[in-house]
Amino acid sequence: MNNEKKLTKHFISLSIIVSISLFIIISVSAFYYNYSIKRESAFHISKVVEGMLKSHQYREVIYSLSNAKSESFDAIGYYDFEGNRVFILPPSLGPDYFKEEKSLFSKLTIANITVDIFFDDKGENRAGTIFYAFNHSNVIGSILLVWIIGILFLFPIFYKYKTLIKSGIERDILEEKNRGIKETVRQVWHDLNQPMQLLYALAENGREMGDYEREKIKSACDDMQSILDDLKEKRDQLEKGQITTVCLAASIKEIIEKENLKLSTKKITVQLSITKKGFAAFSDLNENELKRIMCNLIDNAAQASSPMTSINVELKQDGNSNLIEIKDEGHGIKSEHLAVIGKRGVSFREGGNGVGLNYSIEKVEHWGGKFSIDSKYGKGTTIRIELPKADVPSWFSGTVALDGINEFILIDDRPVIHTLVEEKLNKLNSNVTRYFHRSPQEFESWYSKNKKNLKSPFFLFDYDMGEEEKTGIELIQDYDLESSSILLTNFYDDSTVQIKADHAKVKIFPKGLIEYIGV
Repeated sequence: MNNEKKLTKHFISLSIIVSISLFIIISVSAFYYNYSIKRESAFHISKVVEGMLKSHQYREVIYSLSNAKSESFDAIGYYDFEGNRVFILPPSLGPDYFKEEKSLFSKLTIANITVDIFFDDKGENRAGTIFYAFNHSNVIGSILLVWIIGILFLFPIFYKYKTLIKSGIERDILEEKNRGIKETVRQVWHDLNQPMQLLYALAENGREMGDYEREKIKSACDDMQSILDDLKEKRDQLEKGQITTVCLAASIKEIIEKENLKLSTKKITVQLSITKKGFAAFSDLNENELKRIMCNLIDNAAQASSPMTSINVELKQDGNSNLIEIKDEGHGIKSEHLAVIGKRGVSFREGGNGVGLNYSIEKVEHWGGKFSIDSKYGKGTTIRIELPKADVPSWFSGTVALDGINEFILIDDRPVIHTLVEEKLNKLNSNVTRYFHRSPQEFESWYSKNKKNLKSPFFLFDYDMGEEEKTGIELIQDYDLESSSILLTNFYDDSTVQIKADHAKVKIFPKGLIEYIGV
């Protein structure tokens, strides 16, 4: 309501300013045009009078000026070369009409034109001066008429302008509100996801933990996962339908983690394999719809599989395409069913309706891709999703290589990330010296003391340092570490972060792919 009042006030003010400006422009133009016409007429009459004087037709001079006065001017006065009055028309104006001091109103409304006339063609023998007076008031009616027409013409434009501005303001407010919601959801998801994953791992692998404690932790994690799913669903609704350039490796990895948590009770695991080129697989699509498709296909594979089996998902590149394969060891599809499966309403699974598979095929083809199913009854099914390759963004780092480095420095405010990176480095049997920091201040203090002793360092910065003011990009820029640093962040798909990283010439590696460090 406050914005509506401000907009109305702005609209009224602008209308008044434009109306006054239009009135001034029309008035000046009308007065100048009227003056130009009168001046041209005065010069023409004066030339006629000049010719009459040369031929001594004095009576005709008075007659001609009298006619001119009646047709075009309010008053005409003729003065000789010494400035003496010869006559003034009409005589009722008085002998000193053109010499007397006028009132301010008369000066504003009455204009005078003076024209010198001569007895000779060279303009050396002046015969006198003719004064022409006319009133501007005769054009005021025309000015008002044109001004009113102009206002009537501009009013719909003003109204449309107001409507566009109002729509723009409302759209900006809505976008800002949605942006705030998305950032809040993203931050909450970011804050809860990593600790939850650690708790899941603890519940699964804790050797000295009893079954009761383990089930309690898993139950709490399930509740947290439900909250995260709800939050992401809210964010996904805000981003519905958007086509973006998606990092398939990070997106699919997130889906696999979610599916593994869901399928753990069925003792079914989903294995993800990403080829070296697969890390740089980008396609233009809607990420939320891709996740929905992948979840549906993995769920279908799980329903067809027995406990203690695996579903294998592979991401690779093949020519100009990105290829996603989902393989299961389930009961497969009969050959006579393969020709019709995937059509809307066609399903050979108990309780199925075929909608999910049909949706998947339509979406993949909408993105310019291909969807195929290869199955052998009794042995399993392979689904292939072929998507057109998109250019790899300039901000993206396809790997976090550890070759040739002596010092590994991690700056992240979350201890769980330190733990995961430490475990990964131990699995790689990496002998690099490791330094882990949890805040910009801690890193800056350490770096100022040790930078001269670093031989071949590699820095891994988180973007968001919690409540700290500095971001990872700012730290990299402050210490000129662009050539030896990578940004490890869950905000890799945030356009603002991408633009900042690109501008700073800093590469980004998705935090969800942290287990592939050194691959």
